[in-house]
Amino acid sequence: MKIKQGNLLKLLPKPLLDSLVTGDVIPFIGAGFSKNCEGPIGSSMPDWNALGKAIASEMPGYEFDGNPIDALSAYEGRYRRSTLVETLRRVLQADVIRPGTAHQLLVNSFRGVICTTNFDTLIEVAFVEKGMNPIVVTSEDGLPTLKANAASIIKIHGDLNHPERLVVTESDYDSFISKNPLLCTYISSLFITKTMLLVGYSLDDSDLRQLLRIVQDRLGVMSRPIYSIQVGAKKDMIARFKRRGVDVINLPMSRDKSYKEIITEFLQQLKAYLDDVSQRRVTSSIEDAKAQLMLNSEENKLCFVVCAKSHIAFLRESLDSHIMESGATPLWPDNILETGGIGYRRAIDAAIEKSHVRIFDVSDMDENLVPALQDSLRTSGERTFLIKNVNSDNLQYDSLLGSKLFKYGVSADNGELKWVPGDFPEELKNILTSLLGKQSNERLSRAKRLLKIGEYDAAIVSAWTELESFIRGKDPCVTNRAFIESLYKHANGDHALKSNITNVRRMRNEVVHGVRKARVAEAKLAITVVDTLMSK
Repeated sequence: MKIKQGNLLKLLPKPLLDSLVTGDVIPFIGAGFSKNCEGPIGSSMPDWNALGKAIASEMPGYEFDGNPIDALSAYEGRYRRSTLVETLRRVLQADVIRPGTAHQLLVNSFRGVICTTNFDTLIEVAFVEKGMNPIVVTSEDGLPTLKANAASIIKIHGDLNHPERLVVTESDYDSFISKNPLLCTYISSLFITKTMLLVGYSLDDSDLRQLLRIVQDRLGVMSRPIYSIQVGAKKDMIARFKRRGVDVINLPMSRDKSYKEIITEFLQQLKAYLDDVSQRRVTSSIEDAKAQLMLNSEENKLCFVVCAKSHIAFLRESLDSHIMESGATPLWPDNILETGGIGYRRAIDAAIEKSHVRIFDVSDMDENLVPALQDSLRTSGERTFLIKNVNSDNLQYDSLLGSKLFKYGVSADNGELKWVPGDFPEELKNILTSLLGKQSNERLSRAKRLLKIGEYDAAIVSAWTELESFIRGKDPCVTNRAFIESLYKHANGDHALKSNITNVRRMRNEVVHGVRKARVAEAKLAITVVDTLMSK
């Protein structure tokens, strides 16, 4: 089926949508985005112009002329830098505001590098609330701390916690490029290798003008496309953006929705789209797991053991056979394939979301997986388990799940894996058997539902999976080769049924391997053939 797009996402050009899927978009967040924060009733975060007005109002005899930088510079000249920083903290309500829904959606959709010229800490707090500790760079000295695929925030103009690095007055802006050549080079490299998405900037922002100046001075026409999200922008403003090399994504203004609500709705649709694409494209190198990934988490039989690659070998040896004996299909990180440009990390997240049962090894878990773990505990707690090496010094999760946290260690005598408490692999087999038994018992109900909503490939896979469970329920040790022979035996001399078994098996293999898409008649045939075999 075609991946659904929200009405606001239809305004995005396809190259931008494709870059969002592949993770080749870097968001640049401006002052306007901070208006999406949450704070005390009746309070609001000022934008750049409102900030200038607020600062100007505290200087007797100063008349604000619409230039925030002049107001901030005059305030510093009159009352000193330290007083300016204290006033900024008070006016920006730094101690009382917290991230809003839009901030949470931002960090959910972009878990790599996020750039901002804002002074507040809303983005990093949003990451922390998701259980992640982002790398925060406030000057070029921090650039060496950046790590590939790690959540990172580049605070180009510093922040209120580092007042000596703030870029806020005329002299700060004038000297920024000369004082920060490495940071400017880094920003320039992003504009060469990534697509920029500006959110919360207006044409009057000094921050935006400086960003574009860096690009124009260093890159000329060599930068990749630059897009700006605007709400209700006029034609002349769109034309002015275009002259400066920026394409506007103009979200329509609504009389019954605020700017905050429109931006939040846009980010909600973006996250839903990225999740949908990832879940539809995630696949596995193992055929059985590949087939199960075509079904949703409520309908498949996947048991995903989420662990560091260095732990896979000995955990697989201990758990694989017990998982399969329960009727579940084991899935491991090294089985996950990056397809359709979704990237490995997004593919892992999608595989977790798709799996019926999730086992997280928290011994030295990648911090990027913490949001997925928290979501799994919240939405599928009954089907989420934690395991941990007894020698691990990570105490973060020890009391999180109580009896659902299992520990393992390697025996010094023979190198075998030992579980505490008891025999976890055997217990896991019993748990999985019970969980799979709670799936709908109505024959072929899942396949029929998938047929009804037009998911013909998944309907065929679901029907065949139920048939495999039915046959193996009678003989758990049946091999793949013997499985087909058993089906032919069930046909009981019905040559037409035997021929249809062959056809359905071929269709199932073709859709699993992406050779072709199934048609409605083929999905109906598969369900009919399986139903007939299970009725005999």
